Amino acid sequence: MKRLKYFLMILCMSFTLVVMLNVLLISMKFNNLMINAENIQIIFMVCLIIALGTVLLDMVPVIKDYPVIHSYVLVMLVANGVPYLLTHEFYWNQFFIQAIFLTIVYLGVWFLLYLDDEKKIKKINQRIQEMNK
Repeated sequence: MKRLKYFLMILCMSFTLVVMLNVLLISMKFNNLMINAENIQIIFMVCLIIALGTVLLDMVPVIKDYPVIHSYVLVMLVANGVPYLLTHEFYWNQFFIQAIFLTIVYLGVWFLLYLDDEKKIKKINQRIQEMNK
């Protein structure tokens, strides 16, 4: 149950942040970005693969000691590899722009997970203090 919640949190947070960032860039008239149903499906599939991969890699004992590194590498590989597999085109200038925005999304998801963990820690500490009284 814990892994399912972790998976859903990563999936929902990353999907939301990516869509919000795309909407922000579109509203700023940045490049020729568009959000249509196909793009949203691709974003969802990429976020789904990344969330699933992150949860599965956390089960590997050697890899789970470095969650920040393996999940960041996974994000870069999947987010840049899936579009390449779909279009068979790769552009270095798009890669660097995507790397910047993916890093922003990645840090945003880790920050939100950190906030959730802090909330859990406070609840646990309150329970311990109540038991000690």
